[in-house]
Amino acid sequence: MPARSPSPANDTAAHGTTFEEPTRPATREAGRGPAPRAAVTALLALAALPVLFTLVEVFRAPPMHYGDYWTILSKVIDDTGALAPAGLFELYNQHPIVVTGLLFYVDAVLFGGSNHLVGVVNVVASSAMVAALWTMLPRRLSPPLRAALVATFSLLLFSPAILEFYAMSMSGAHWLAGFAPAVVALAAAHRGRTVAAVLLALLGSLGHGAAFPVWLAIALVAWLRRDAAWRIWTPLVLLGGVVVAFLTMPGGSSVPPADAPAVDVYLMLISATMGQIFAIQSVDLATLAGLAALLGVAVSVTAVVRARLAPPPDPSGDGLTSAASGRGPAESAGWVGLALHATLVAAMVGSSRVSLGVDIGQSARYAIIPALTWIALVTLFVLLRPRVPVARAVAVTTALGVVAFVAGSTQGQKVRNELRAVPLLAVAAQVGAHETLAGLKMNPDDVPAFAATGAYPFHDGFTLGCGGPELGDRVDLASVRELAHPDDDTETAGYLETGRVEGDAEISGWALVEGARADCVLVVDTSGTVIGGGMTGLNRPDLVDNLPTSEPGAGFQAVAAAGLLEGRVLVARDGALYEVVAGAEADVDGAGAGGTPGG
Repeated sequence: MPARSPSPANDTAAHGTTFEEPTRPATREAGRGPAPRAAVTALLALAALPVLFTLVEVFRAPPMHYGDYWTILSKVIDDTGALAPAGLFELYNQHPIVVTGLLFYVDAVLFGGSNHLVGVVNVVASSAMVAALWTMLPRRLSPPLRAALVATFSLLLFSPAILEFYAMSMSGAHWLAGFAPAVVALAAAHRGRTVAAVLLALLGSLGHGAAFPVWLAIALVAWLRRDAAWRIWTPLVLLGGVVVAFLTMPGGSSVPPADAPAVDVYLMLISATMGQIFAIQSVDLATLAGLAALLGVAVSVTAVVRARLAPPPDPSGDGLTSAASGRGPAESAGWVGLALHATLVAAMVGSSRVSLGVDIGQSARYAIIPALTWIALVTLFVLLRPRVPVARAVAVTTALGVVAFVAGSTQGQKVRNELRAVPLLAVAAQVGAHETLAGLKMNPDDVPAFAATGAYPFHDGFTLGCGGPELGDRVDLASVRELAHPDDDTETAGYLETGRVEGDAEISGWALVEGARADCVLVVDTSGTVIGGGMTGLNRPDLVDNLPTSEPGAGFQAVAAAGLLEGRVLVARDGALYEVVAGAEADVDGAGAGGTPGG
């Protein structure tokens, strides 16, 4: 007797329609045994690797928050560091901050303002999105194909292109406060759980404007599923309430208004945003990838909508036709909703950020938009092309994820480079270097309120990273060795490129100790008291070309307390201190970097 094929999951249970799968050869349901089990294990391991890599990046990042964390925190606390609830209901750059403001406040007051902790929260939020997307996959798909899709979801959502969300956690916390509830809401709507979907959409709408399109997507999902009318109209009515609330909320924007540009500029910005995960260094290539995504969305959505508009299947007709036509729109509903949601967010970026130029579409914070778009597209490809063999479908889906992950490396390195400035910000906040603070996106007037919350660097965990001298300690200057001038052609050398060492002013240069970078940098006054510090490891490839070293990260930058008129710069390596000096005054005032290699 031939084996009977299993019945598909009842994805249409909410409207009371069930279709029996007829007996037939089913390529994607065949094949169970050692080989498929090994493939599933390997693919699930592949899905776990990007999460683990991202966690490593989270803990490699500086402990201090950066950028918008401090701006948003300043809106939700008063001068004493206590919560100011009214600030939660102000817009920031046209986005709600209710959820994010509360998260940042709790993080500052209870957890010392930990960039690492919020980064882990963001990893959990993205993992929840992967899990929600997994629940939307129909059971009829073979285990290897389901595992391949989950691996692709993970590779896209934890691509280095989205590293800003995790290593620079303030960015991810704000965006994921909108996106994560929205994606889980779509998973709920996909199963006919409209009330849960609406509540999650409301939560997302309090977190970030990226959640706003999900109301339309939930309504579309309900329509594709042939749900009751109230399930379609409820999210649309509530969207109207959300829009009214949004328009009445106070708050400004740092984005300059734009003159009405040509339609092609809007389209290019939207396309570049939707394709950037595959082409960070080229707006043109990103635009082409984005246009391919838009075309894929249009074709896929059209196919599913046409199936939904077709006459309902005749139960007395051909069993295969009845099952396929009834199952198609319902099992694709959530994925169509996801594609619509991501596309509308890209359109929001295009309309609200066009004054910043088309290059803004390459910003790391927008990489989640193409990630979710391509997740929807690759899944719709699998669902709408059921006759593609399992091995080929697995190869296509996995290859897409791997390519996106590798292509995101350039964006990830940009984020790592930007984070190198955070230790300098921490020192400037501690020593009151107001000009430096302003240049690093922290309002000096808000520092007392930040300090009152106890957020890093305003607690005992702050360190200059030298494993010894900290701010206020005194160094025995007589024991400090002076680094050689670069003209001496030695592996232990350094150069202070900014000349005289003054407080709250740029102090930068490079230092090598036996051909290796310094562990940290200190600024001391003439008595040896430590009154400043900064960051090391800055990229200086010119040194490799001109000195006997293979170390490209020998650059440093430091800052000292305002009011210092004459200081000295020390670097540490393996516990020993060395002084970095400038050349002759004529060298410093001349062109280039005072005789430094590659200056």
